[in-house]
Amino acid sequence: MPQPTTQEVHFDQVLTQIAVAYIQDTKKFIADRVFPVVNVEKQSDLVLIFDKEAWLRIKAQKRAPGAESAGSGFAIAKTEPYFCDIYAFHWDVPLATFKNSDIPNLERQVVETVMYQLLLLREKTWVEKFFDHSGKSLGVNFWNGTSPTTKWDVDTSDPIADIFTAKEQIESITGISPNKIVMSVQVYNALRMHPKIQAQLVYAPTAPDVKGLVTPELLARLFDVDEVLIGRALHDTGPEGSTLSPTYMFPDNLLLVYAPERPGLMAPTGGYIFAWTGYNNGYNVGVATIELPTHKAIRYEGEMAYDQKLLAPDLGYILYDVLS
Repeated sequence: MPQPTTQEVHFDQVLTQIAVAYIQDTKKFIADRVFPVVNVEKQSDLVLIFDKEAWLRIKAQKRAPGAESAGSGFAIAKTEPYFCDIYAFHWDVPLATFKNSDIPNLERQVVETVMYQLLLLREKTWVEKFFDHSGKSLGVNFWNGTSPTTKWDVDTSDPIADIFTAKEQIESITGISPNKIVMSVQVYNALRMHPKIQAQLVYAPTAPDVKGLVTPELLARLFDVDEVLIGRALHDTGPEGSTLSPTYMFPDNLLLVYAPERPGLMAPTGGYIFAWTGYNNGYNVGVATIELPTHKAIRYEGEMAYDQKLLAPDLGYILYDVLS
């Protein structure tokens, strides 16, 4: 007796429990983890840059009985302007789509996608401002830097010596030791497997039976910094609808930099993030819903307003093109 086929008794529908979206984990993004965020009421203003002479030159003197103490002050070396550009992205959803959709929590997922797009752009602008040396004048409008003579994916190289030399370069002209390292994931993977680093980190303190386990935390201890941050974000710059060719945002560089835990009037820092909270959420995404009656749709529009500002090039040092 003939039996109905599977296709005749079941009609494919969209699964409401699951879907597949190629959204990177936003925990990968580090644009908000390197420099302190300064909330500002105005879109633009000036930042005071103090002359470092007051903190490096010895002006104190022995005091004779009854004499005045030696005294001095400090000068403003220059003022540096910031300007918070506004970044925005929207997604229009027809009301008919809402009424006919089998996708659960469609509104929430649209909002998350709008936020994600802006966070992806925030990460990219951070890389362009602080991490990609291409086309920049090293040591003037960017960090000082150099490229290792022997690339770090060659066993005979010495990334430990290169990094400590870069640290000394910062400290020798500022009196301040860098407290953060930023590197691309490709550089991180090369350092994890490098024989000189493996030899230094023979045992992980929390897992003494695992030989040679290298983590960002252990690299931070090895290089005597507070934190090692890994840039892992991917992006594609092609036009919509073209063949995808995703690449890592972070080039094969390593940045050493000093950044305080929180902003301060006289706190040294390689850079600040100025967030225009007087306009919107600043460095965080704010999403508004806007009714479009003539289109019978709802617009979900996200905005951010910020300036990622490099302020003290001598407080950072970039080792670039470290891999062959």
